Amino acid sequence: MFKKMLFISLLSLNSSLIFASDCLVSDLKTYSYEQEIQPRWELSVISKQRVYFHSAPEAVCKMVDDYLIQNDHVIAYSLYTDKAQEKWVYVMYINTEHDADDSDDLIEGWVKLKDFKKLDDYVAVAK
Repeated sequence: MFKKMLFISLLSLNSSLIFASDCLVSDLKTYSYEQEIQPRWELSVISKQRVYFHSAPEAVCKMVDDYLIQNDHVIAYSLYTDKAQEKWVYVMYINTEHDADDSDDLIEGWVKLKDFKKLDDYVAVAK
């Protein structure tokens, strides 16, 4: 807990990172209210617009460089309903089209559930 508080304090010192700090605090608060999804859901993007990842389930926490497009598939881990009754889902996206050396193969974050359709419960296959 001390490390989290120290990290939040350091982020607050830089005015350009205030939103990042607020989003981190918001994400930590969300943790106690989110519902874990068991078994995991496999979702597909149905929106014709880009679906941006968020570091916390709030519009201001948008991760501008990380987004999904129609028909991308993700695995859903947690569900959260905000005060406006908007449903958010914590997902993981694995980009299989990148080179093996690319560091952007795995992206995770919060997205709005309304932009997806459920395909099936996800069952990991042991290799």
